[in-house]
Parts: sequence; structure tokens; C-alpha cells
Amino acid sequence: MLKEVLFWTNGQPFLTQKLCKLICVASPPVTINDEAKWIENLVHQQVIENWEVQDEPEHLRTIRDRLCRYVEHNRILYSKQQALLLMHQQILEQGKSVAVDTPEQTELLLSGLVVKQQGYLEVSNQIYKLIFDYSWVERMLVQYC
Repeated sequence: MLKEVLFWTNGQPFLTQKLCKLICVASPPVTINDEAKWIENLVHQQVIENWEVQDEPEHLRTIRDRLCRYVEHNRILYSKQQALLLMHQQILEQGKSVAVDTPEQTELLLSGLVVKQQGYLEVSNQIYKLIFDYSWVERMLVQYC
């Protein structure tokens, strides 16, 4: 079971604890020899589907908000969001992106959405990949940029 939890969370502490708690209170209980499918269904139903409503305590909305905020620089209000979203989109398309320590990459790292491994940035875990996927990025770019 733990192997399946870690497949989805990649050890992200908050998501790992949340998923373990969901497993403990789930009904019906896990089916023996079908743990992977059972946990996959649980993740989809309790975390991914309608995630903005089910995000209690708040975690995923915090990541979303961090990517979708406006910043002021030299008295000009602009959307840093577009650069962050485009960088995330590139990581999704390529599976990873060379880490070059730009402000946008740093912001993505600080959000927790991506991790740096062996000189590359990649999406932190399967849950983030499914929630903050290519179509989500496209919707955000159209909506805010």
C-alpha cells in the first residue's frame, strides 16, 4: 500500500499524510491484491476530481494561487503568471526541463509544483501532473493572460 501511496505523492509530506488518512477512513476498505487500482480510484475520487472544492485543508489551491498572482516590478503591474505557466507547460510537454535558476524556475520550485533532480526540473508527483496538467495550463493562460 505504501508503495502505491508513494507512486502518487512521490513522498510529498502533505499529500502523503492526506492520502494515508483517506485510506484509513475509506469505505469500502481496500481490496486485497487490488491495492493499486483501489488507491488510484481513491486518489481520483477524493483528491483529483473537483479538487478545488475537496482541497481541505488547503494545499492545491495554494499552489494554484502562487502561479496565478500578479507582481509589481519597477512600478509596472504585470503577470508573472504567464511566464510560470509557460515554463510549467514546457516541463509537462518534455517531461523535464534543464534547470538554469531563472526567477521563474525558482518560483516553480518554491511552489512545490516541480523538483530539481540531476540538473533538471520535473513535476513533483503524479497528483500534481494530473491536476496541473496541460489543459489546466491552457485554461489559465486564456483566462488570465
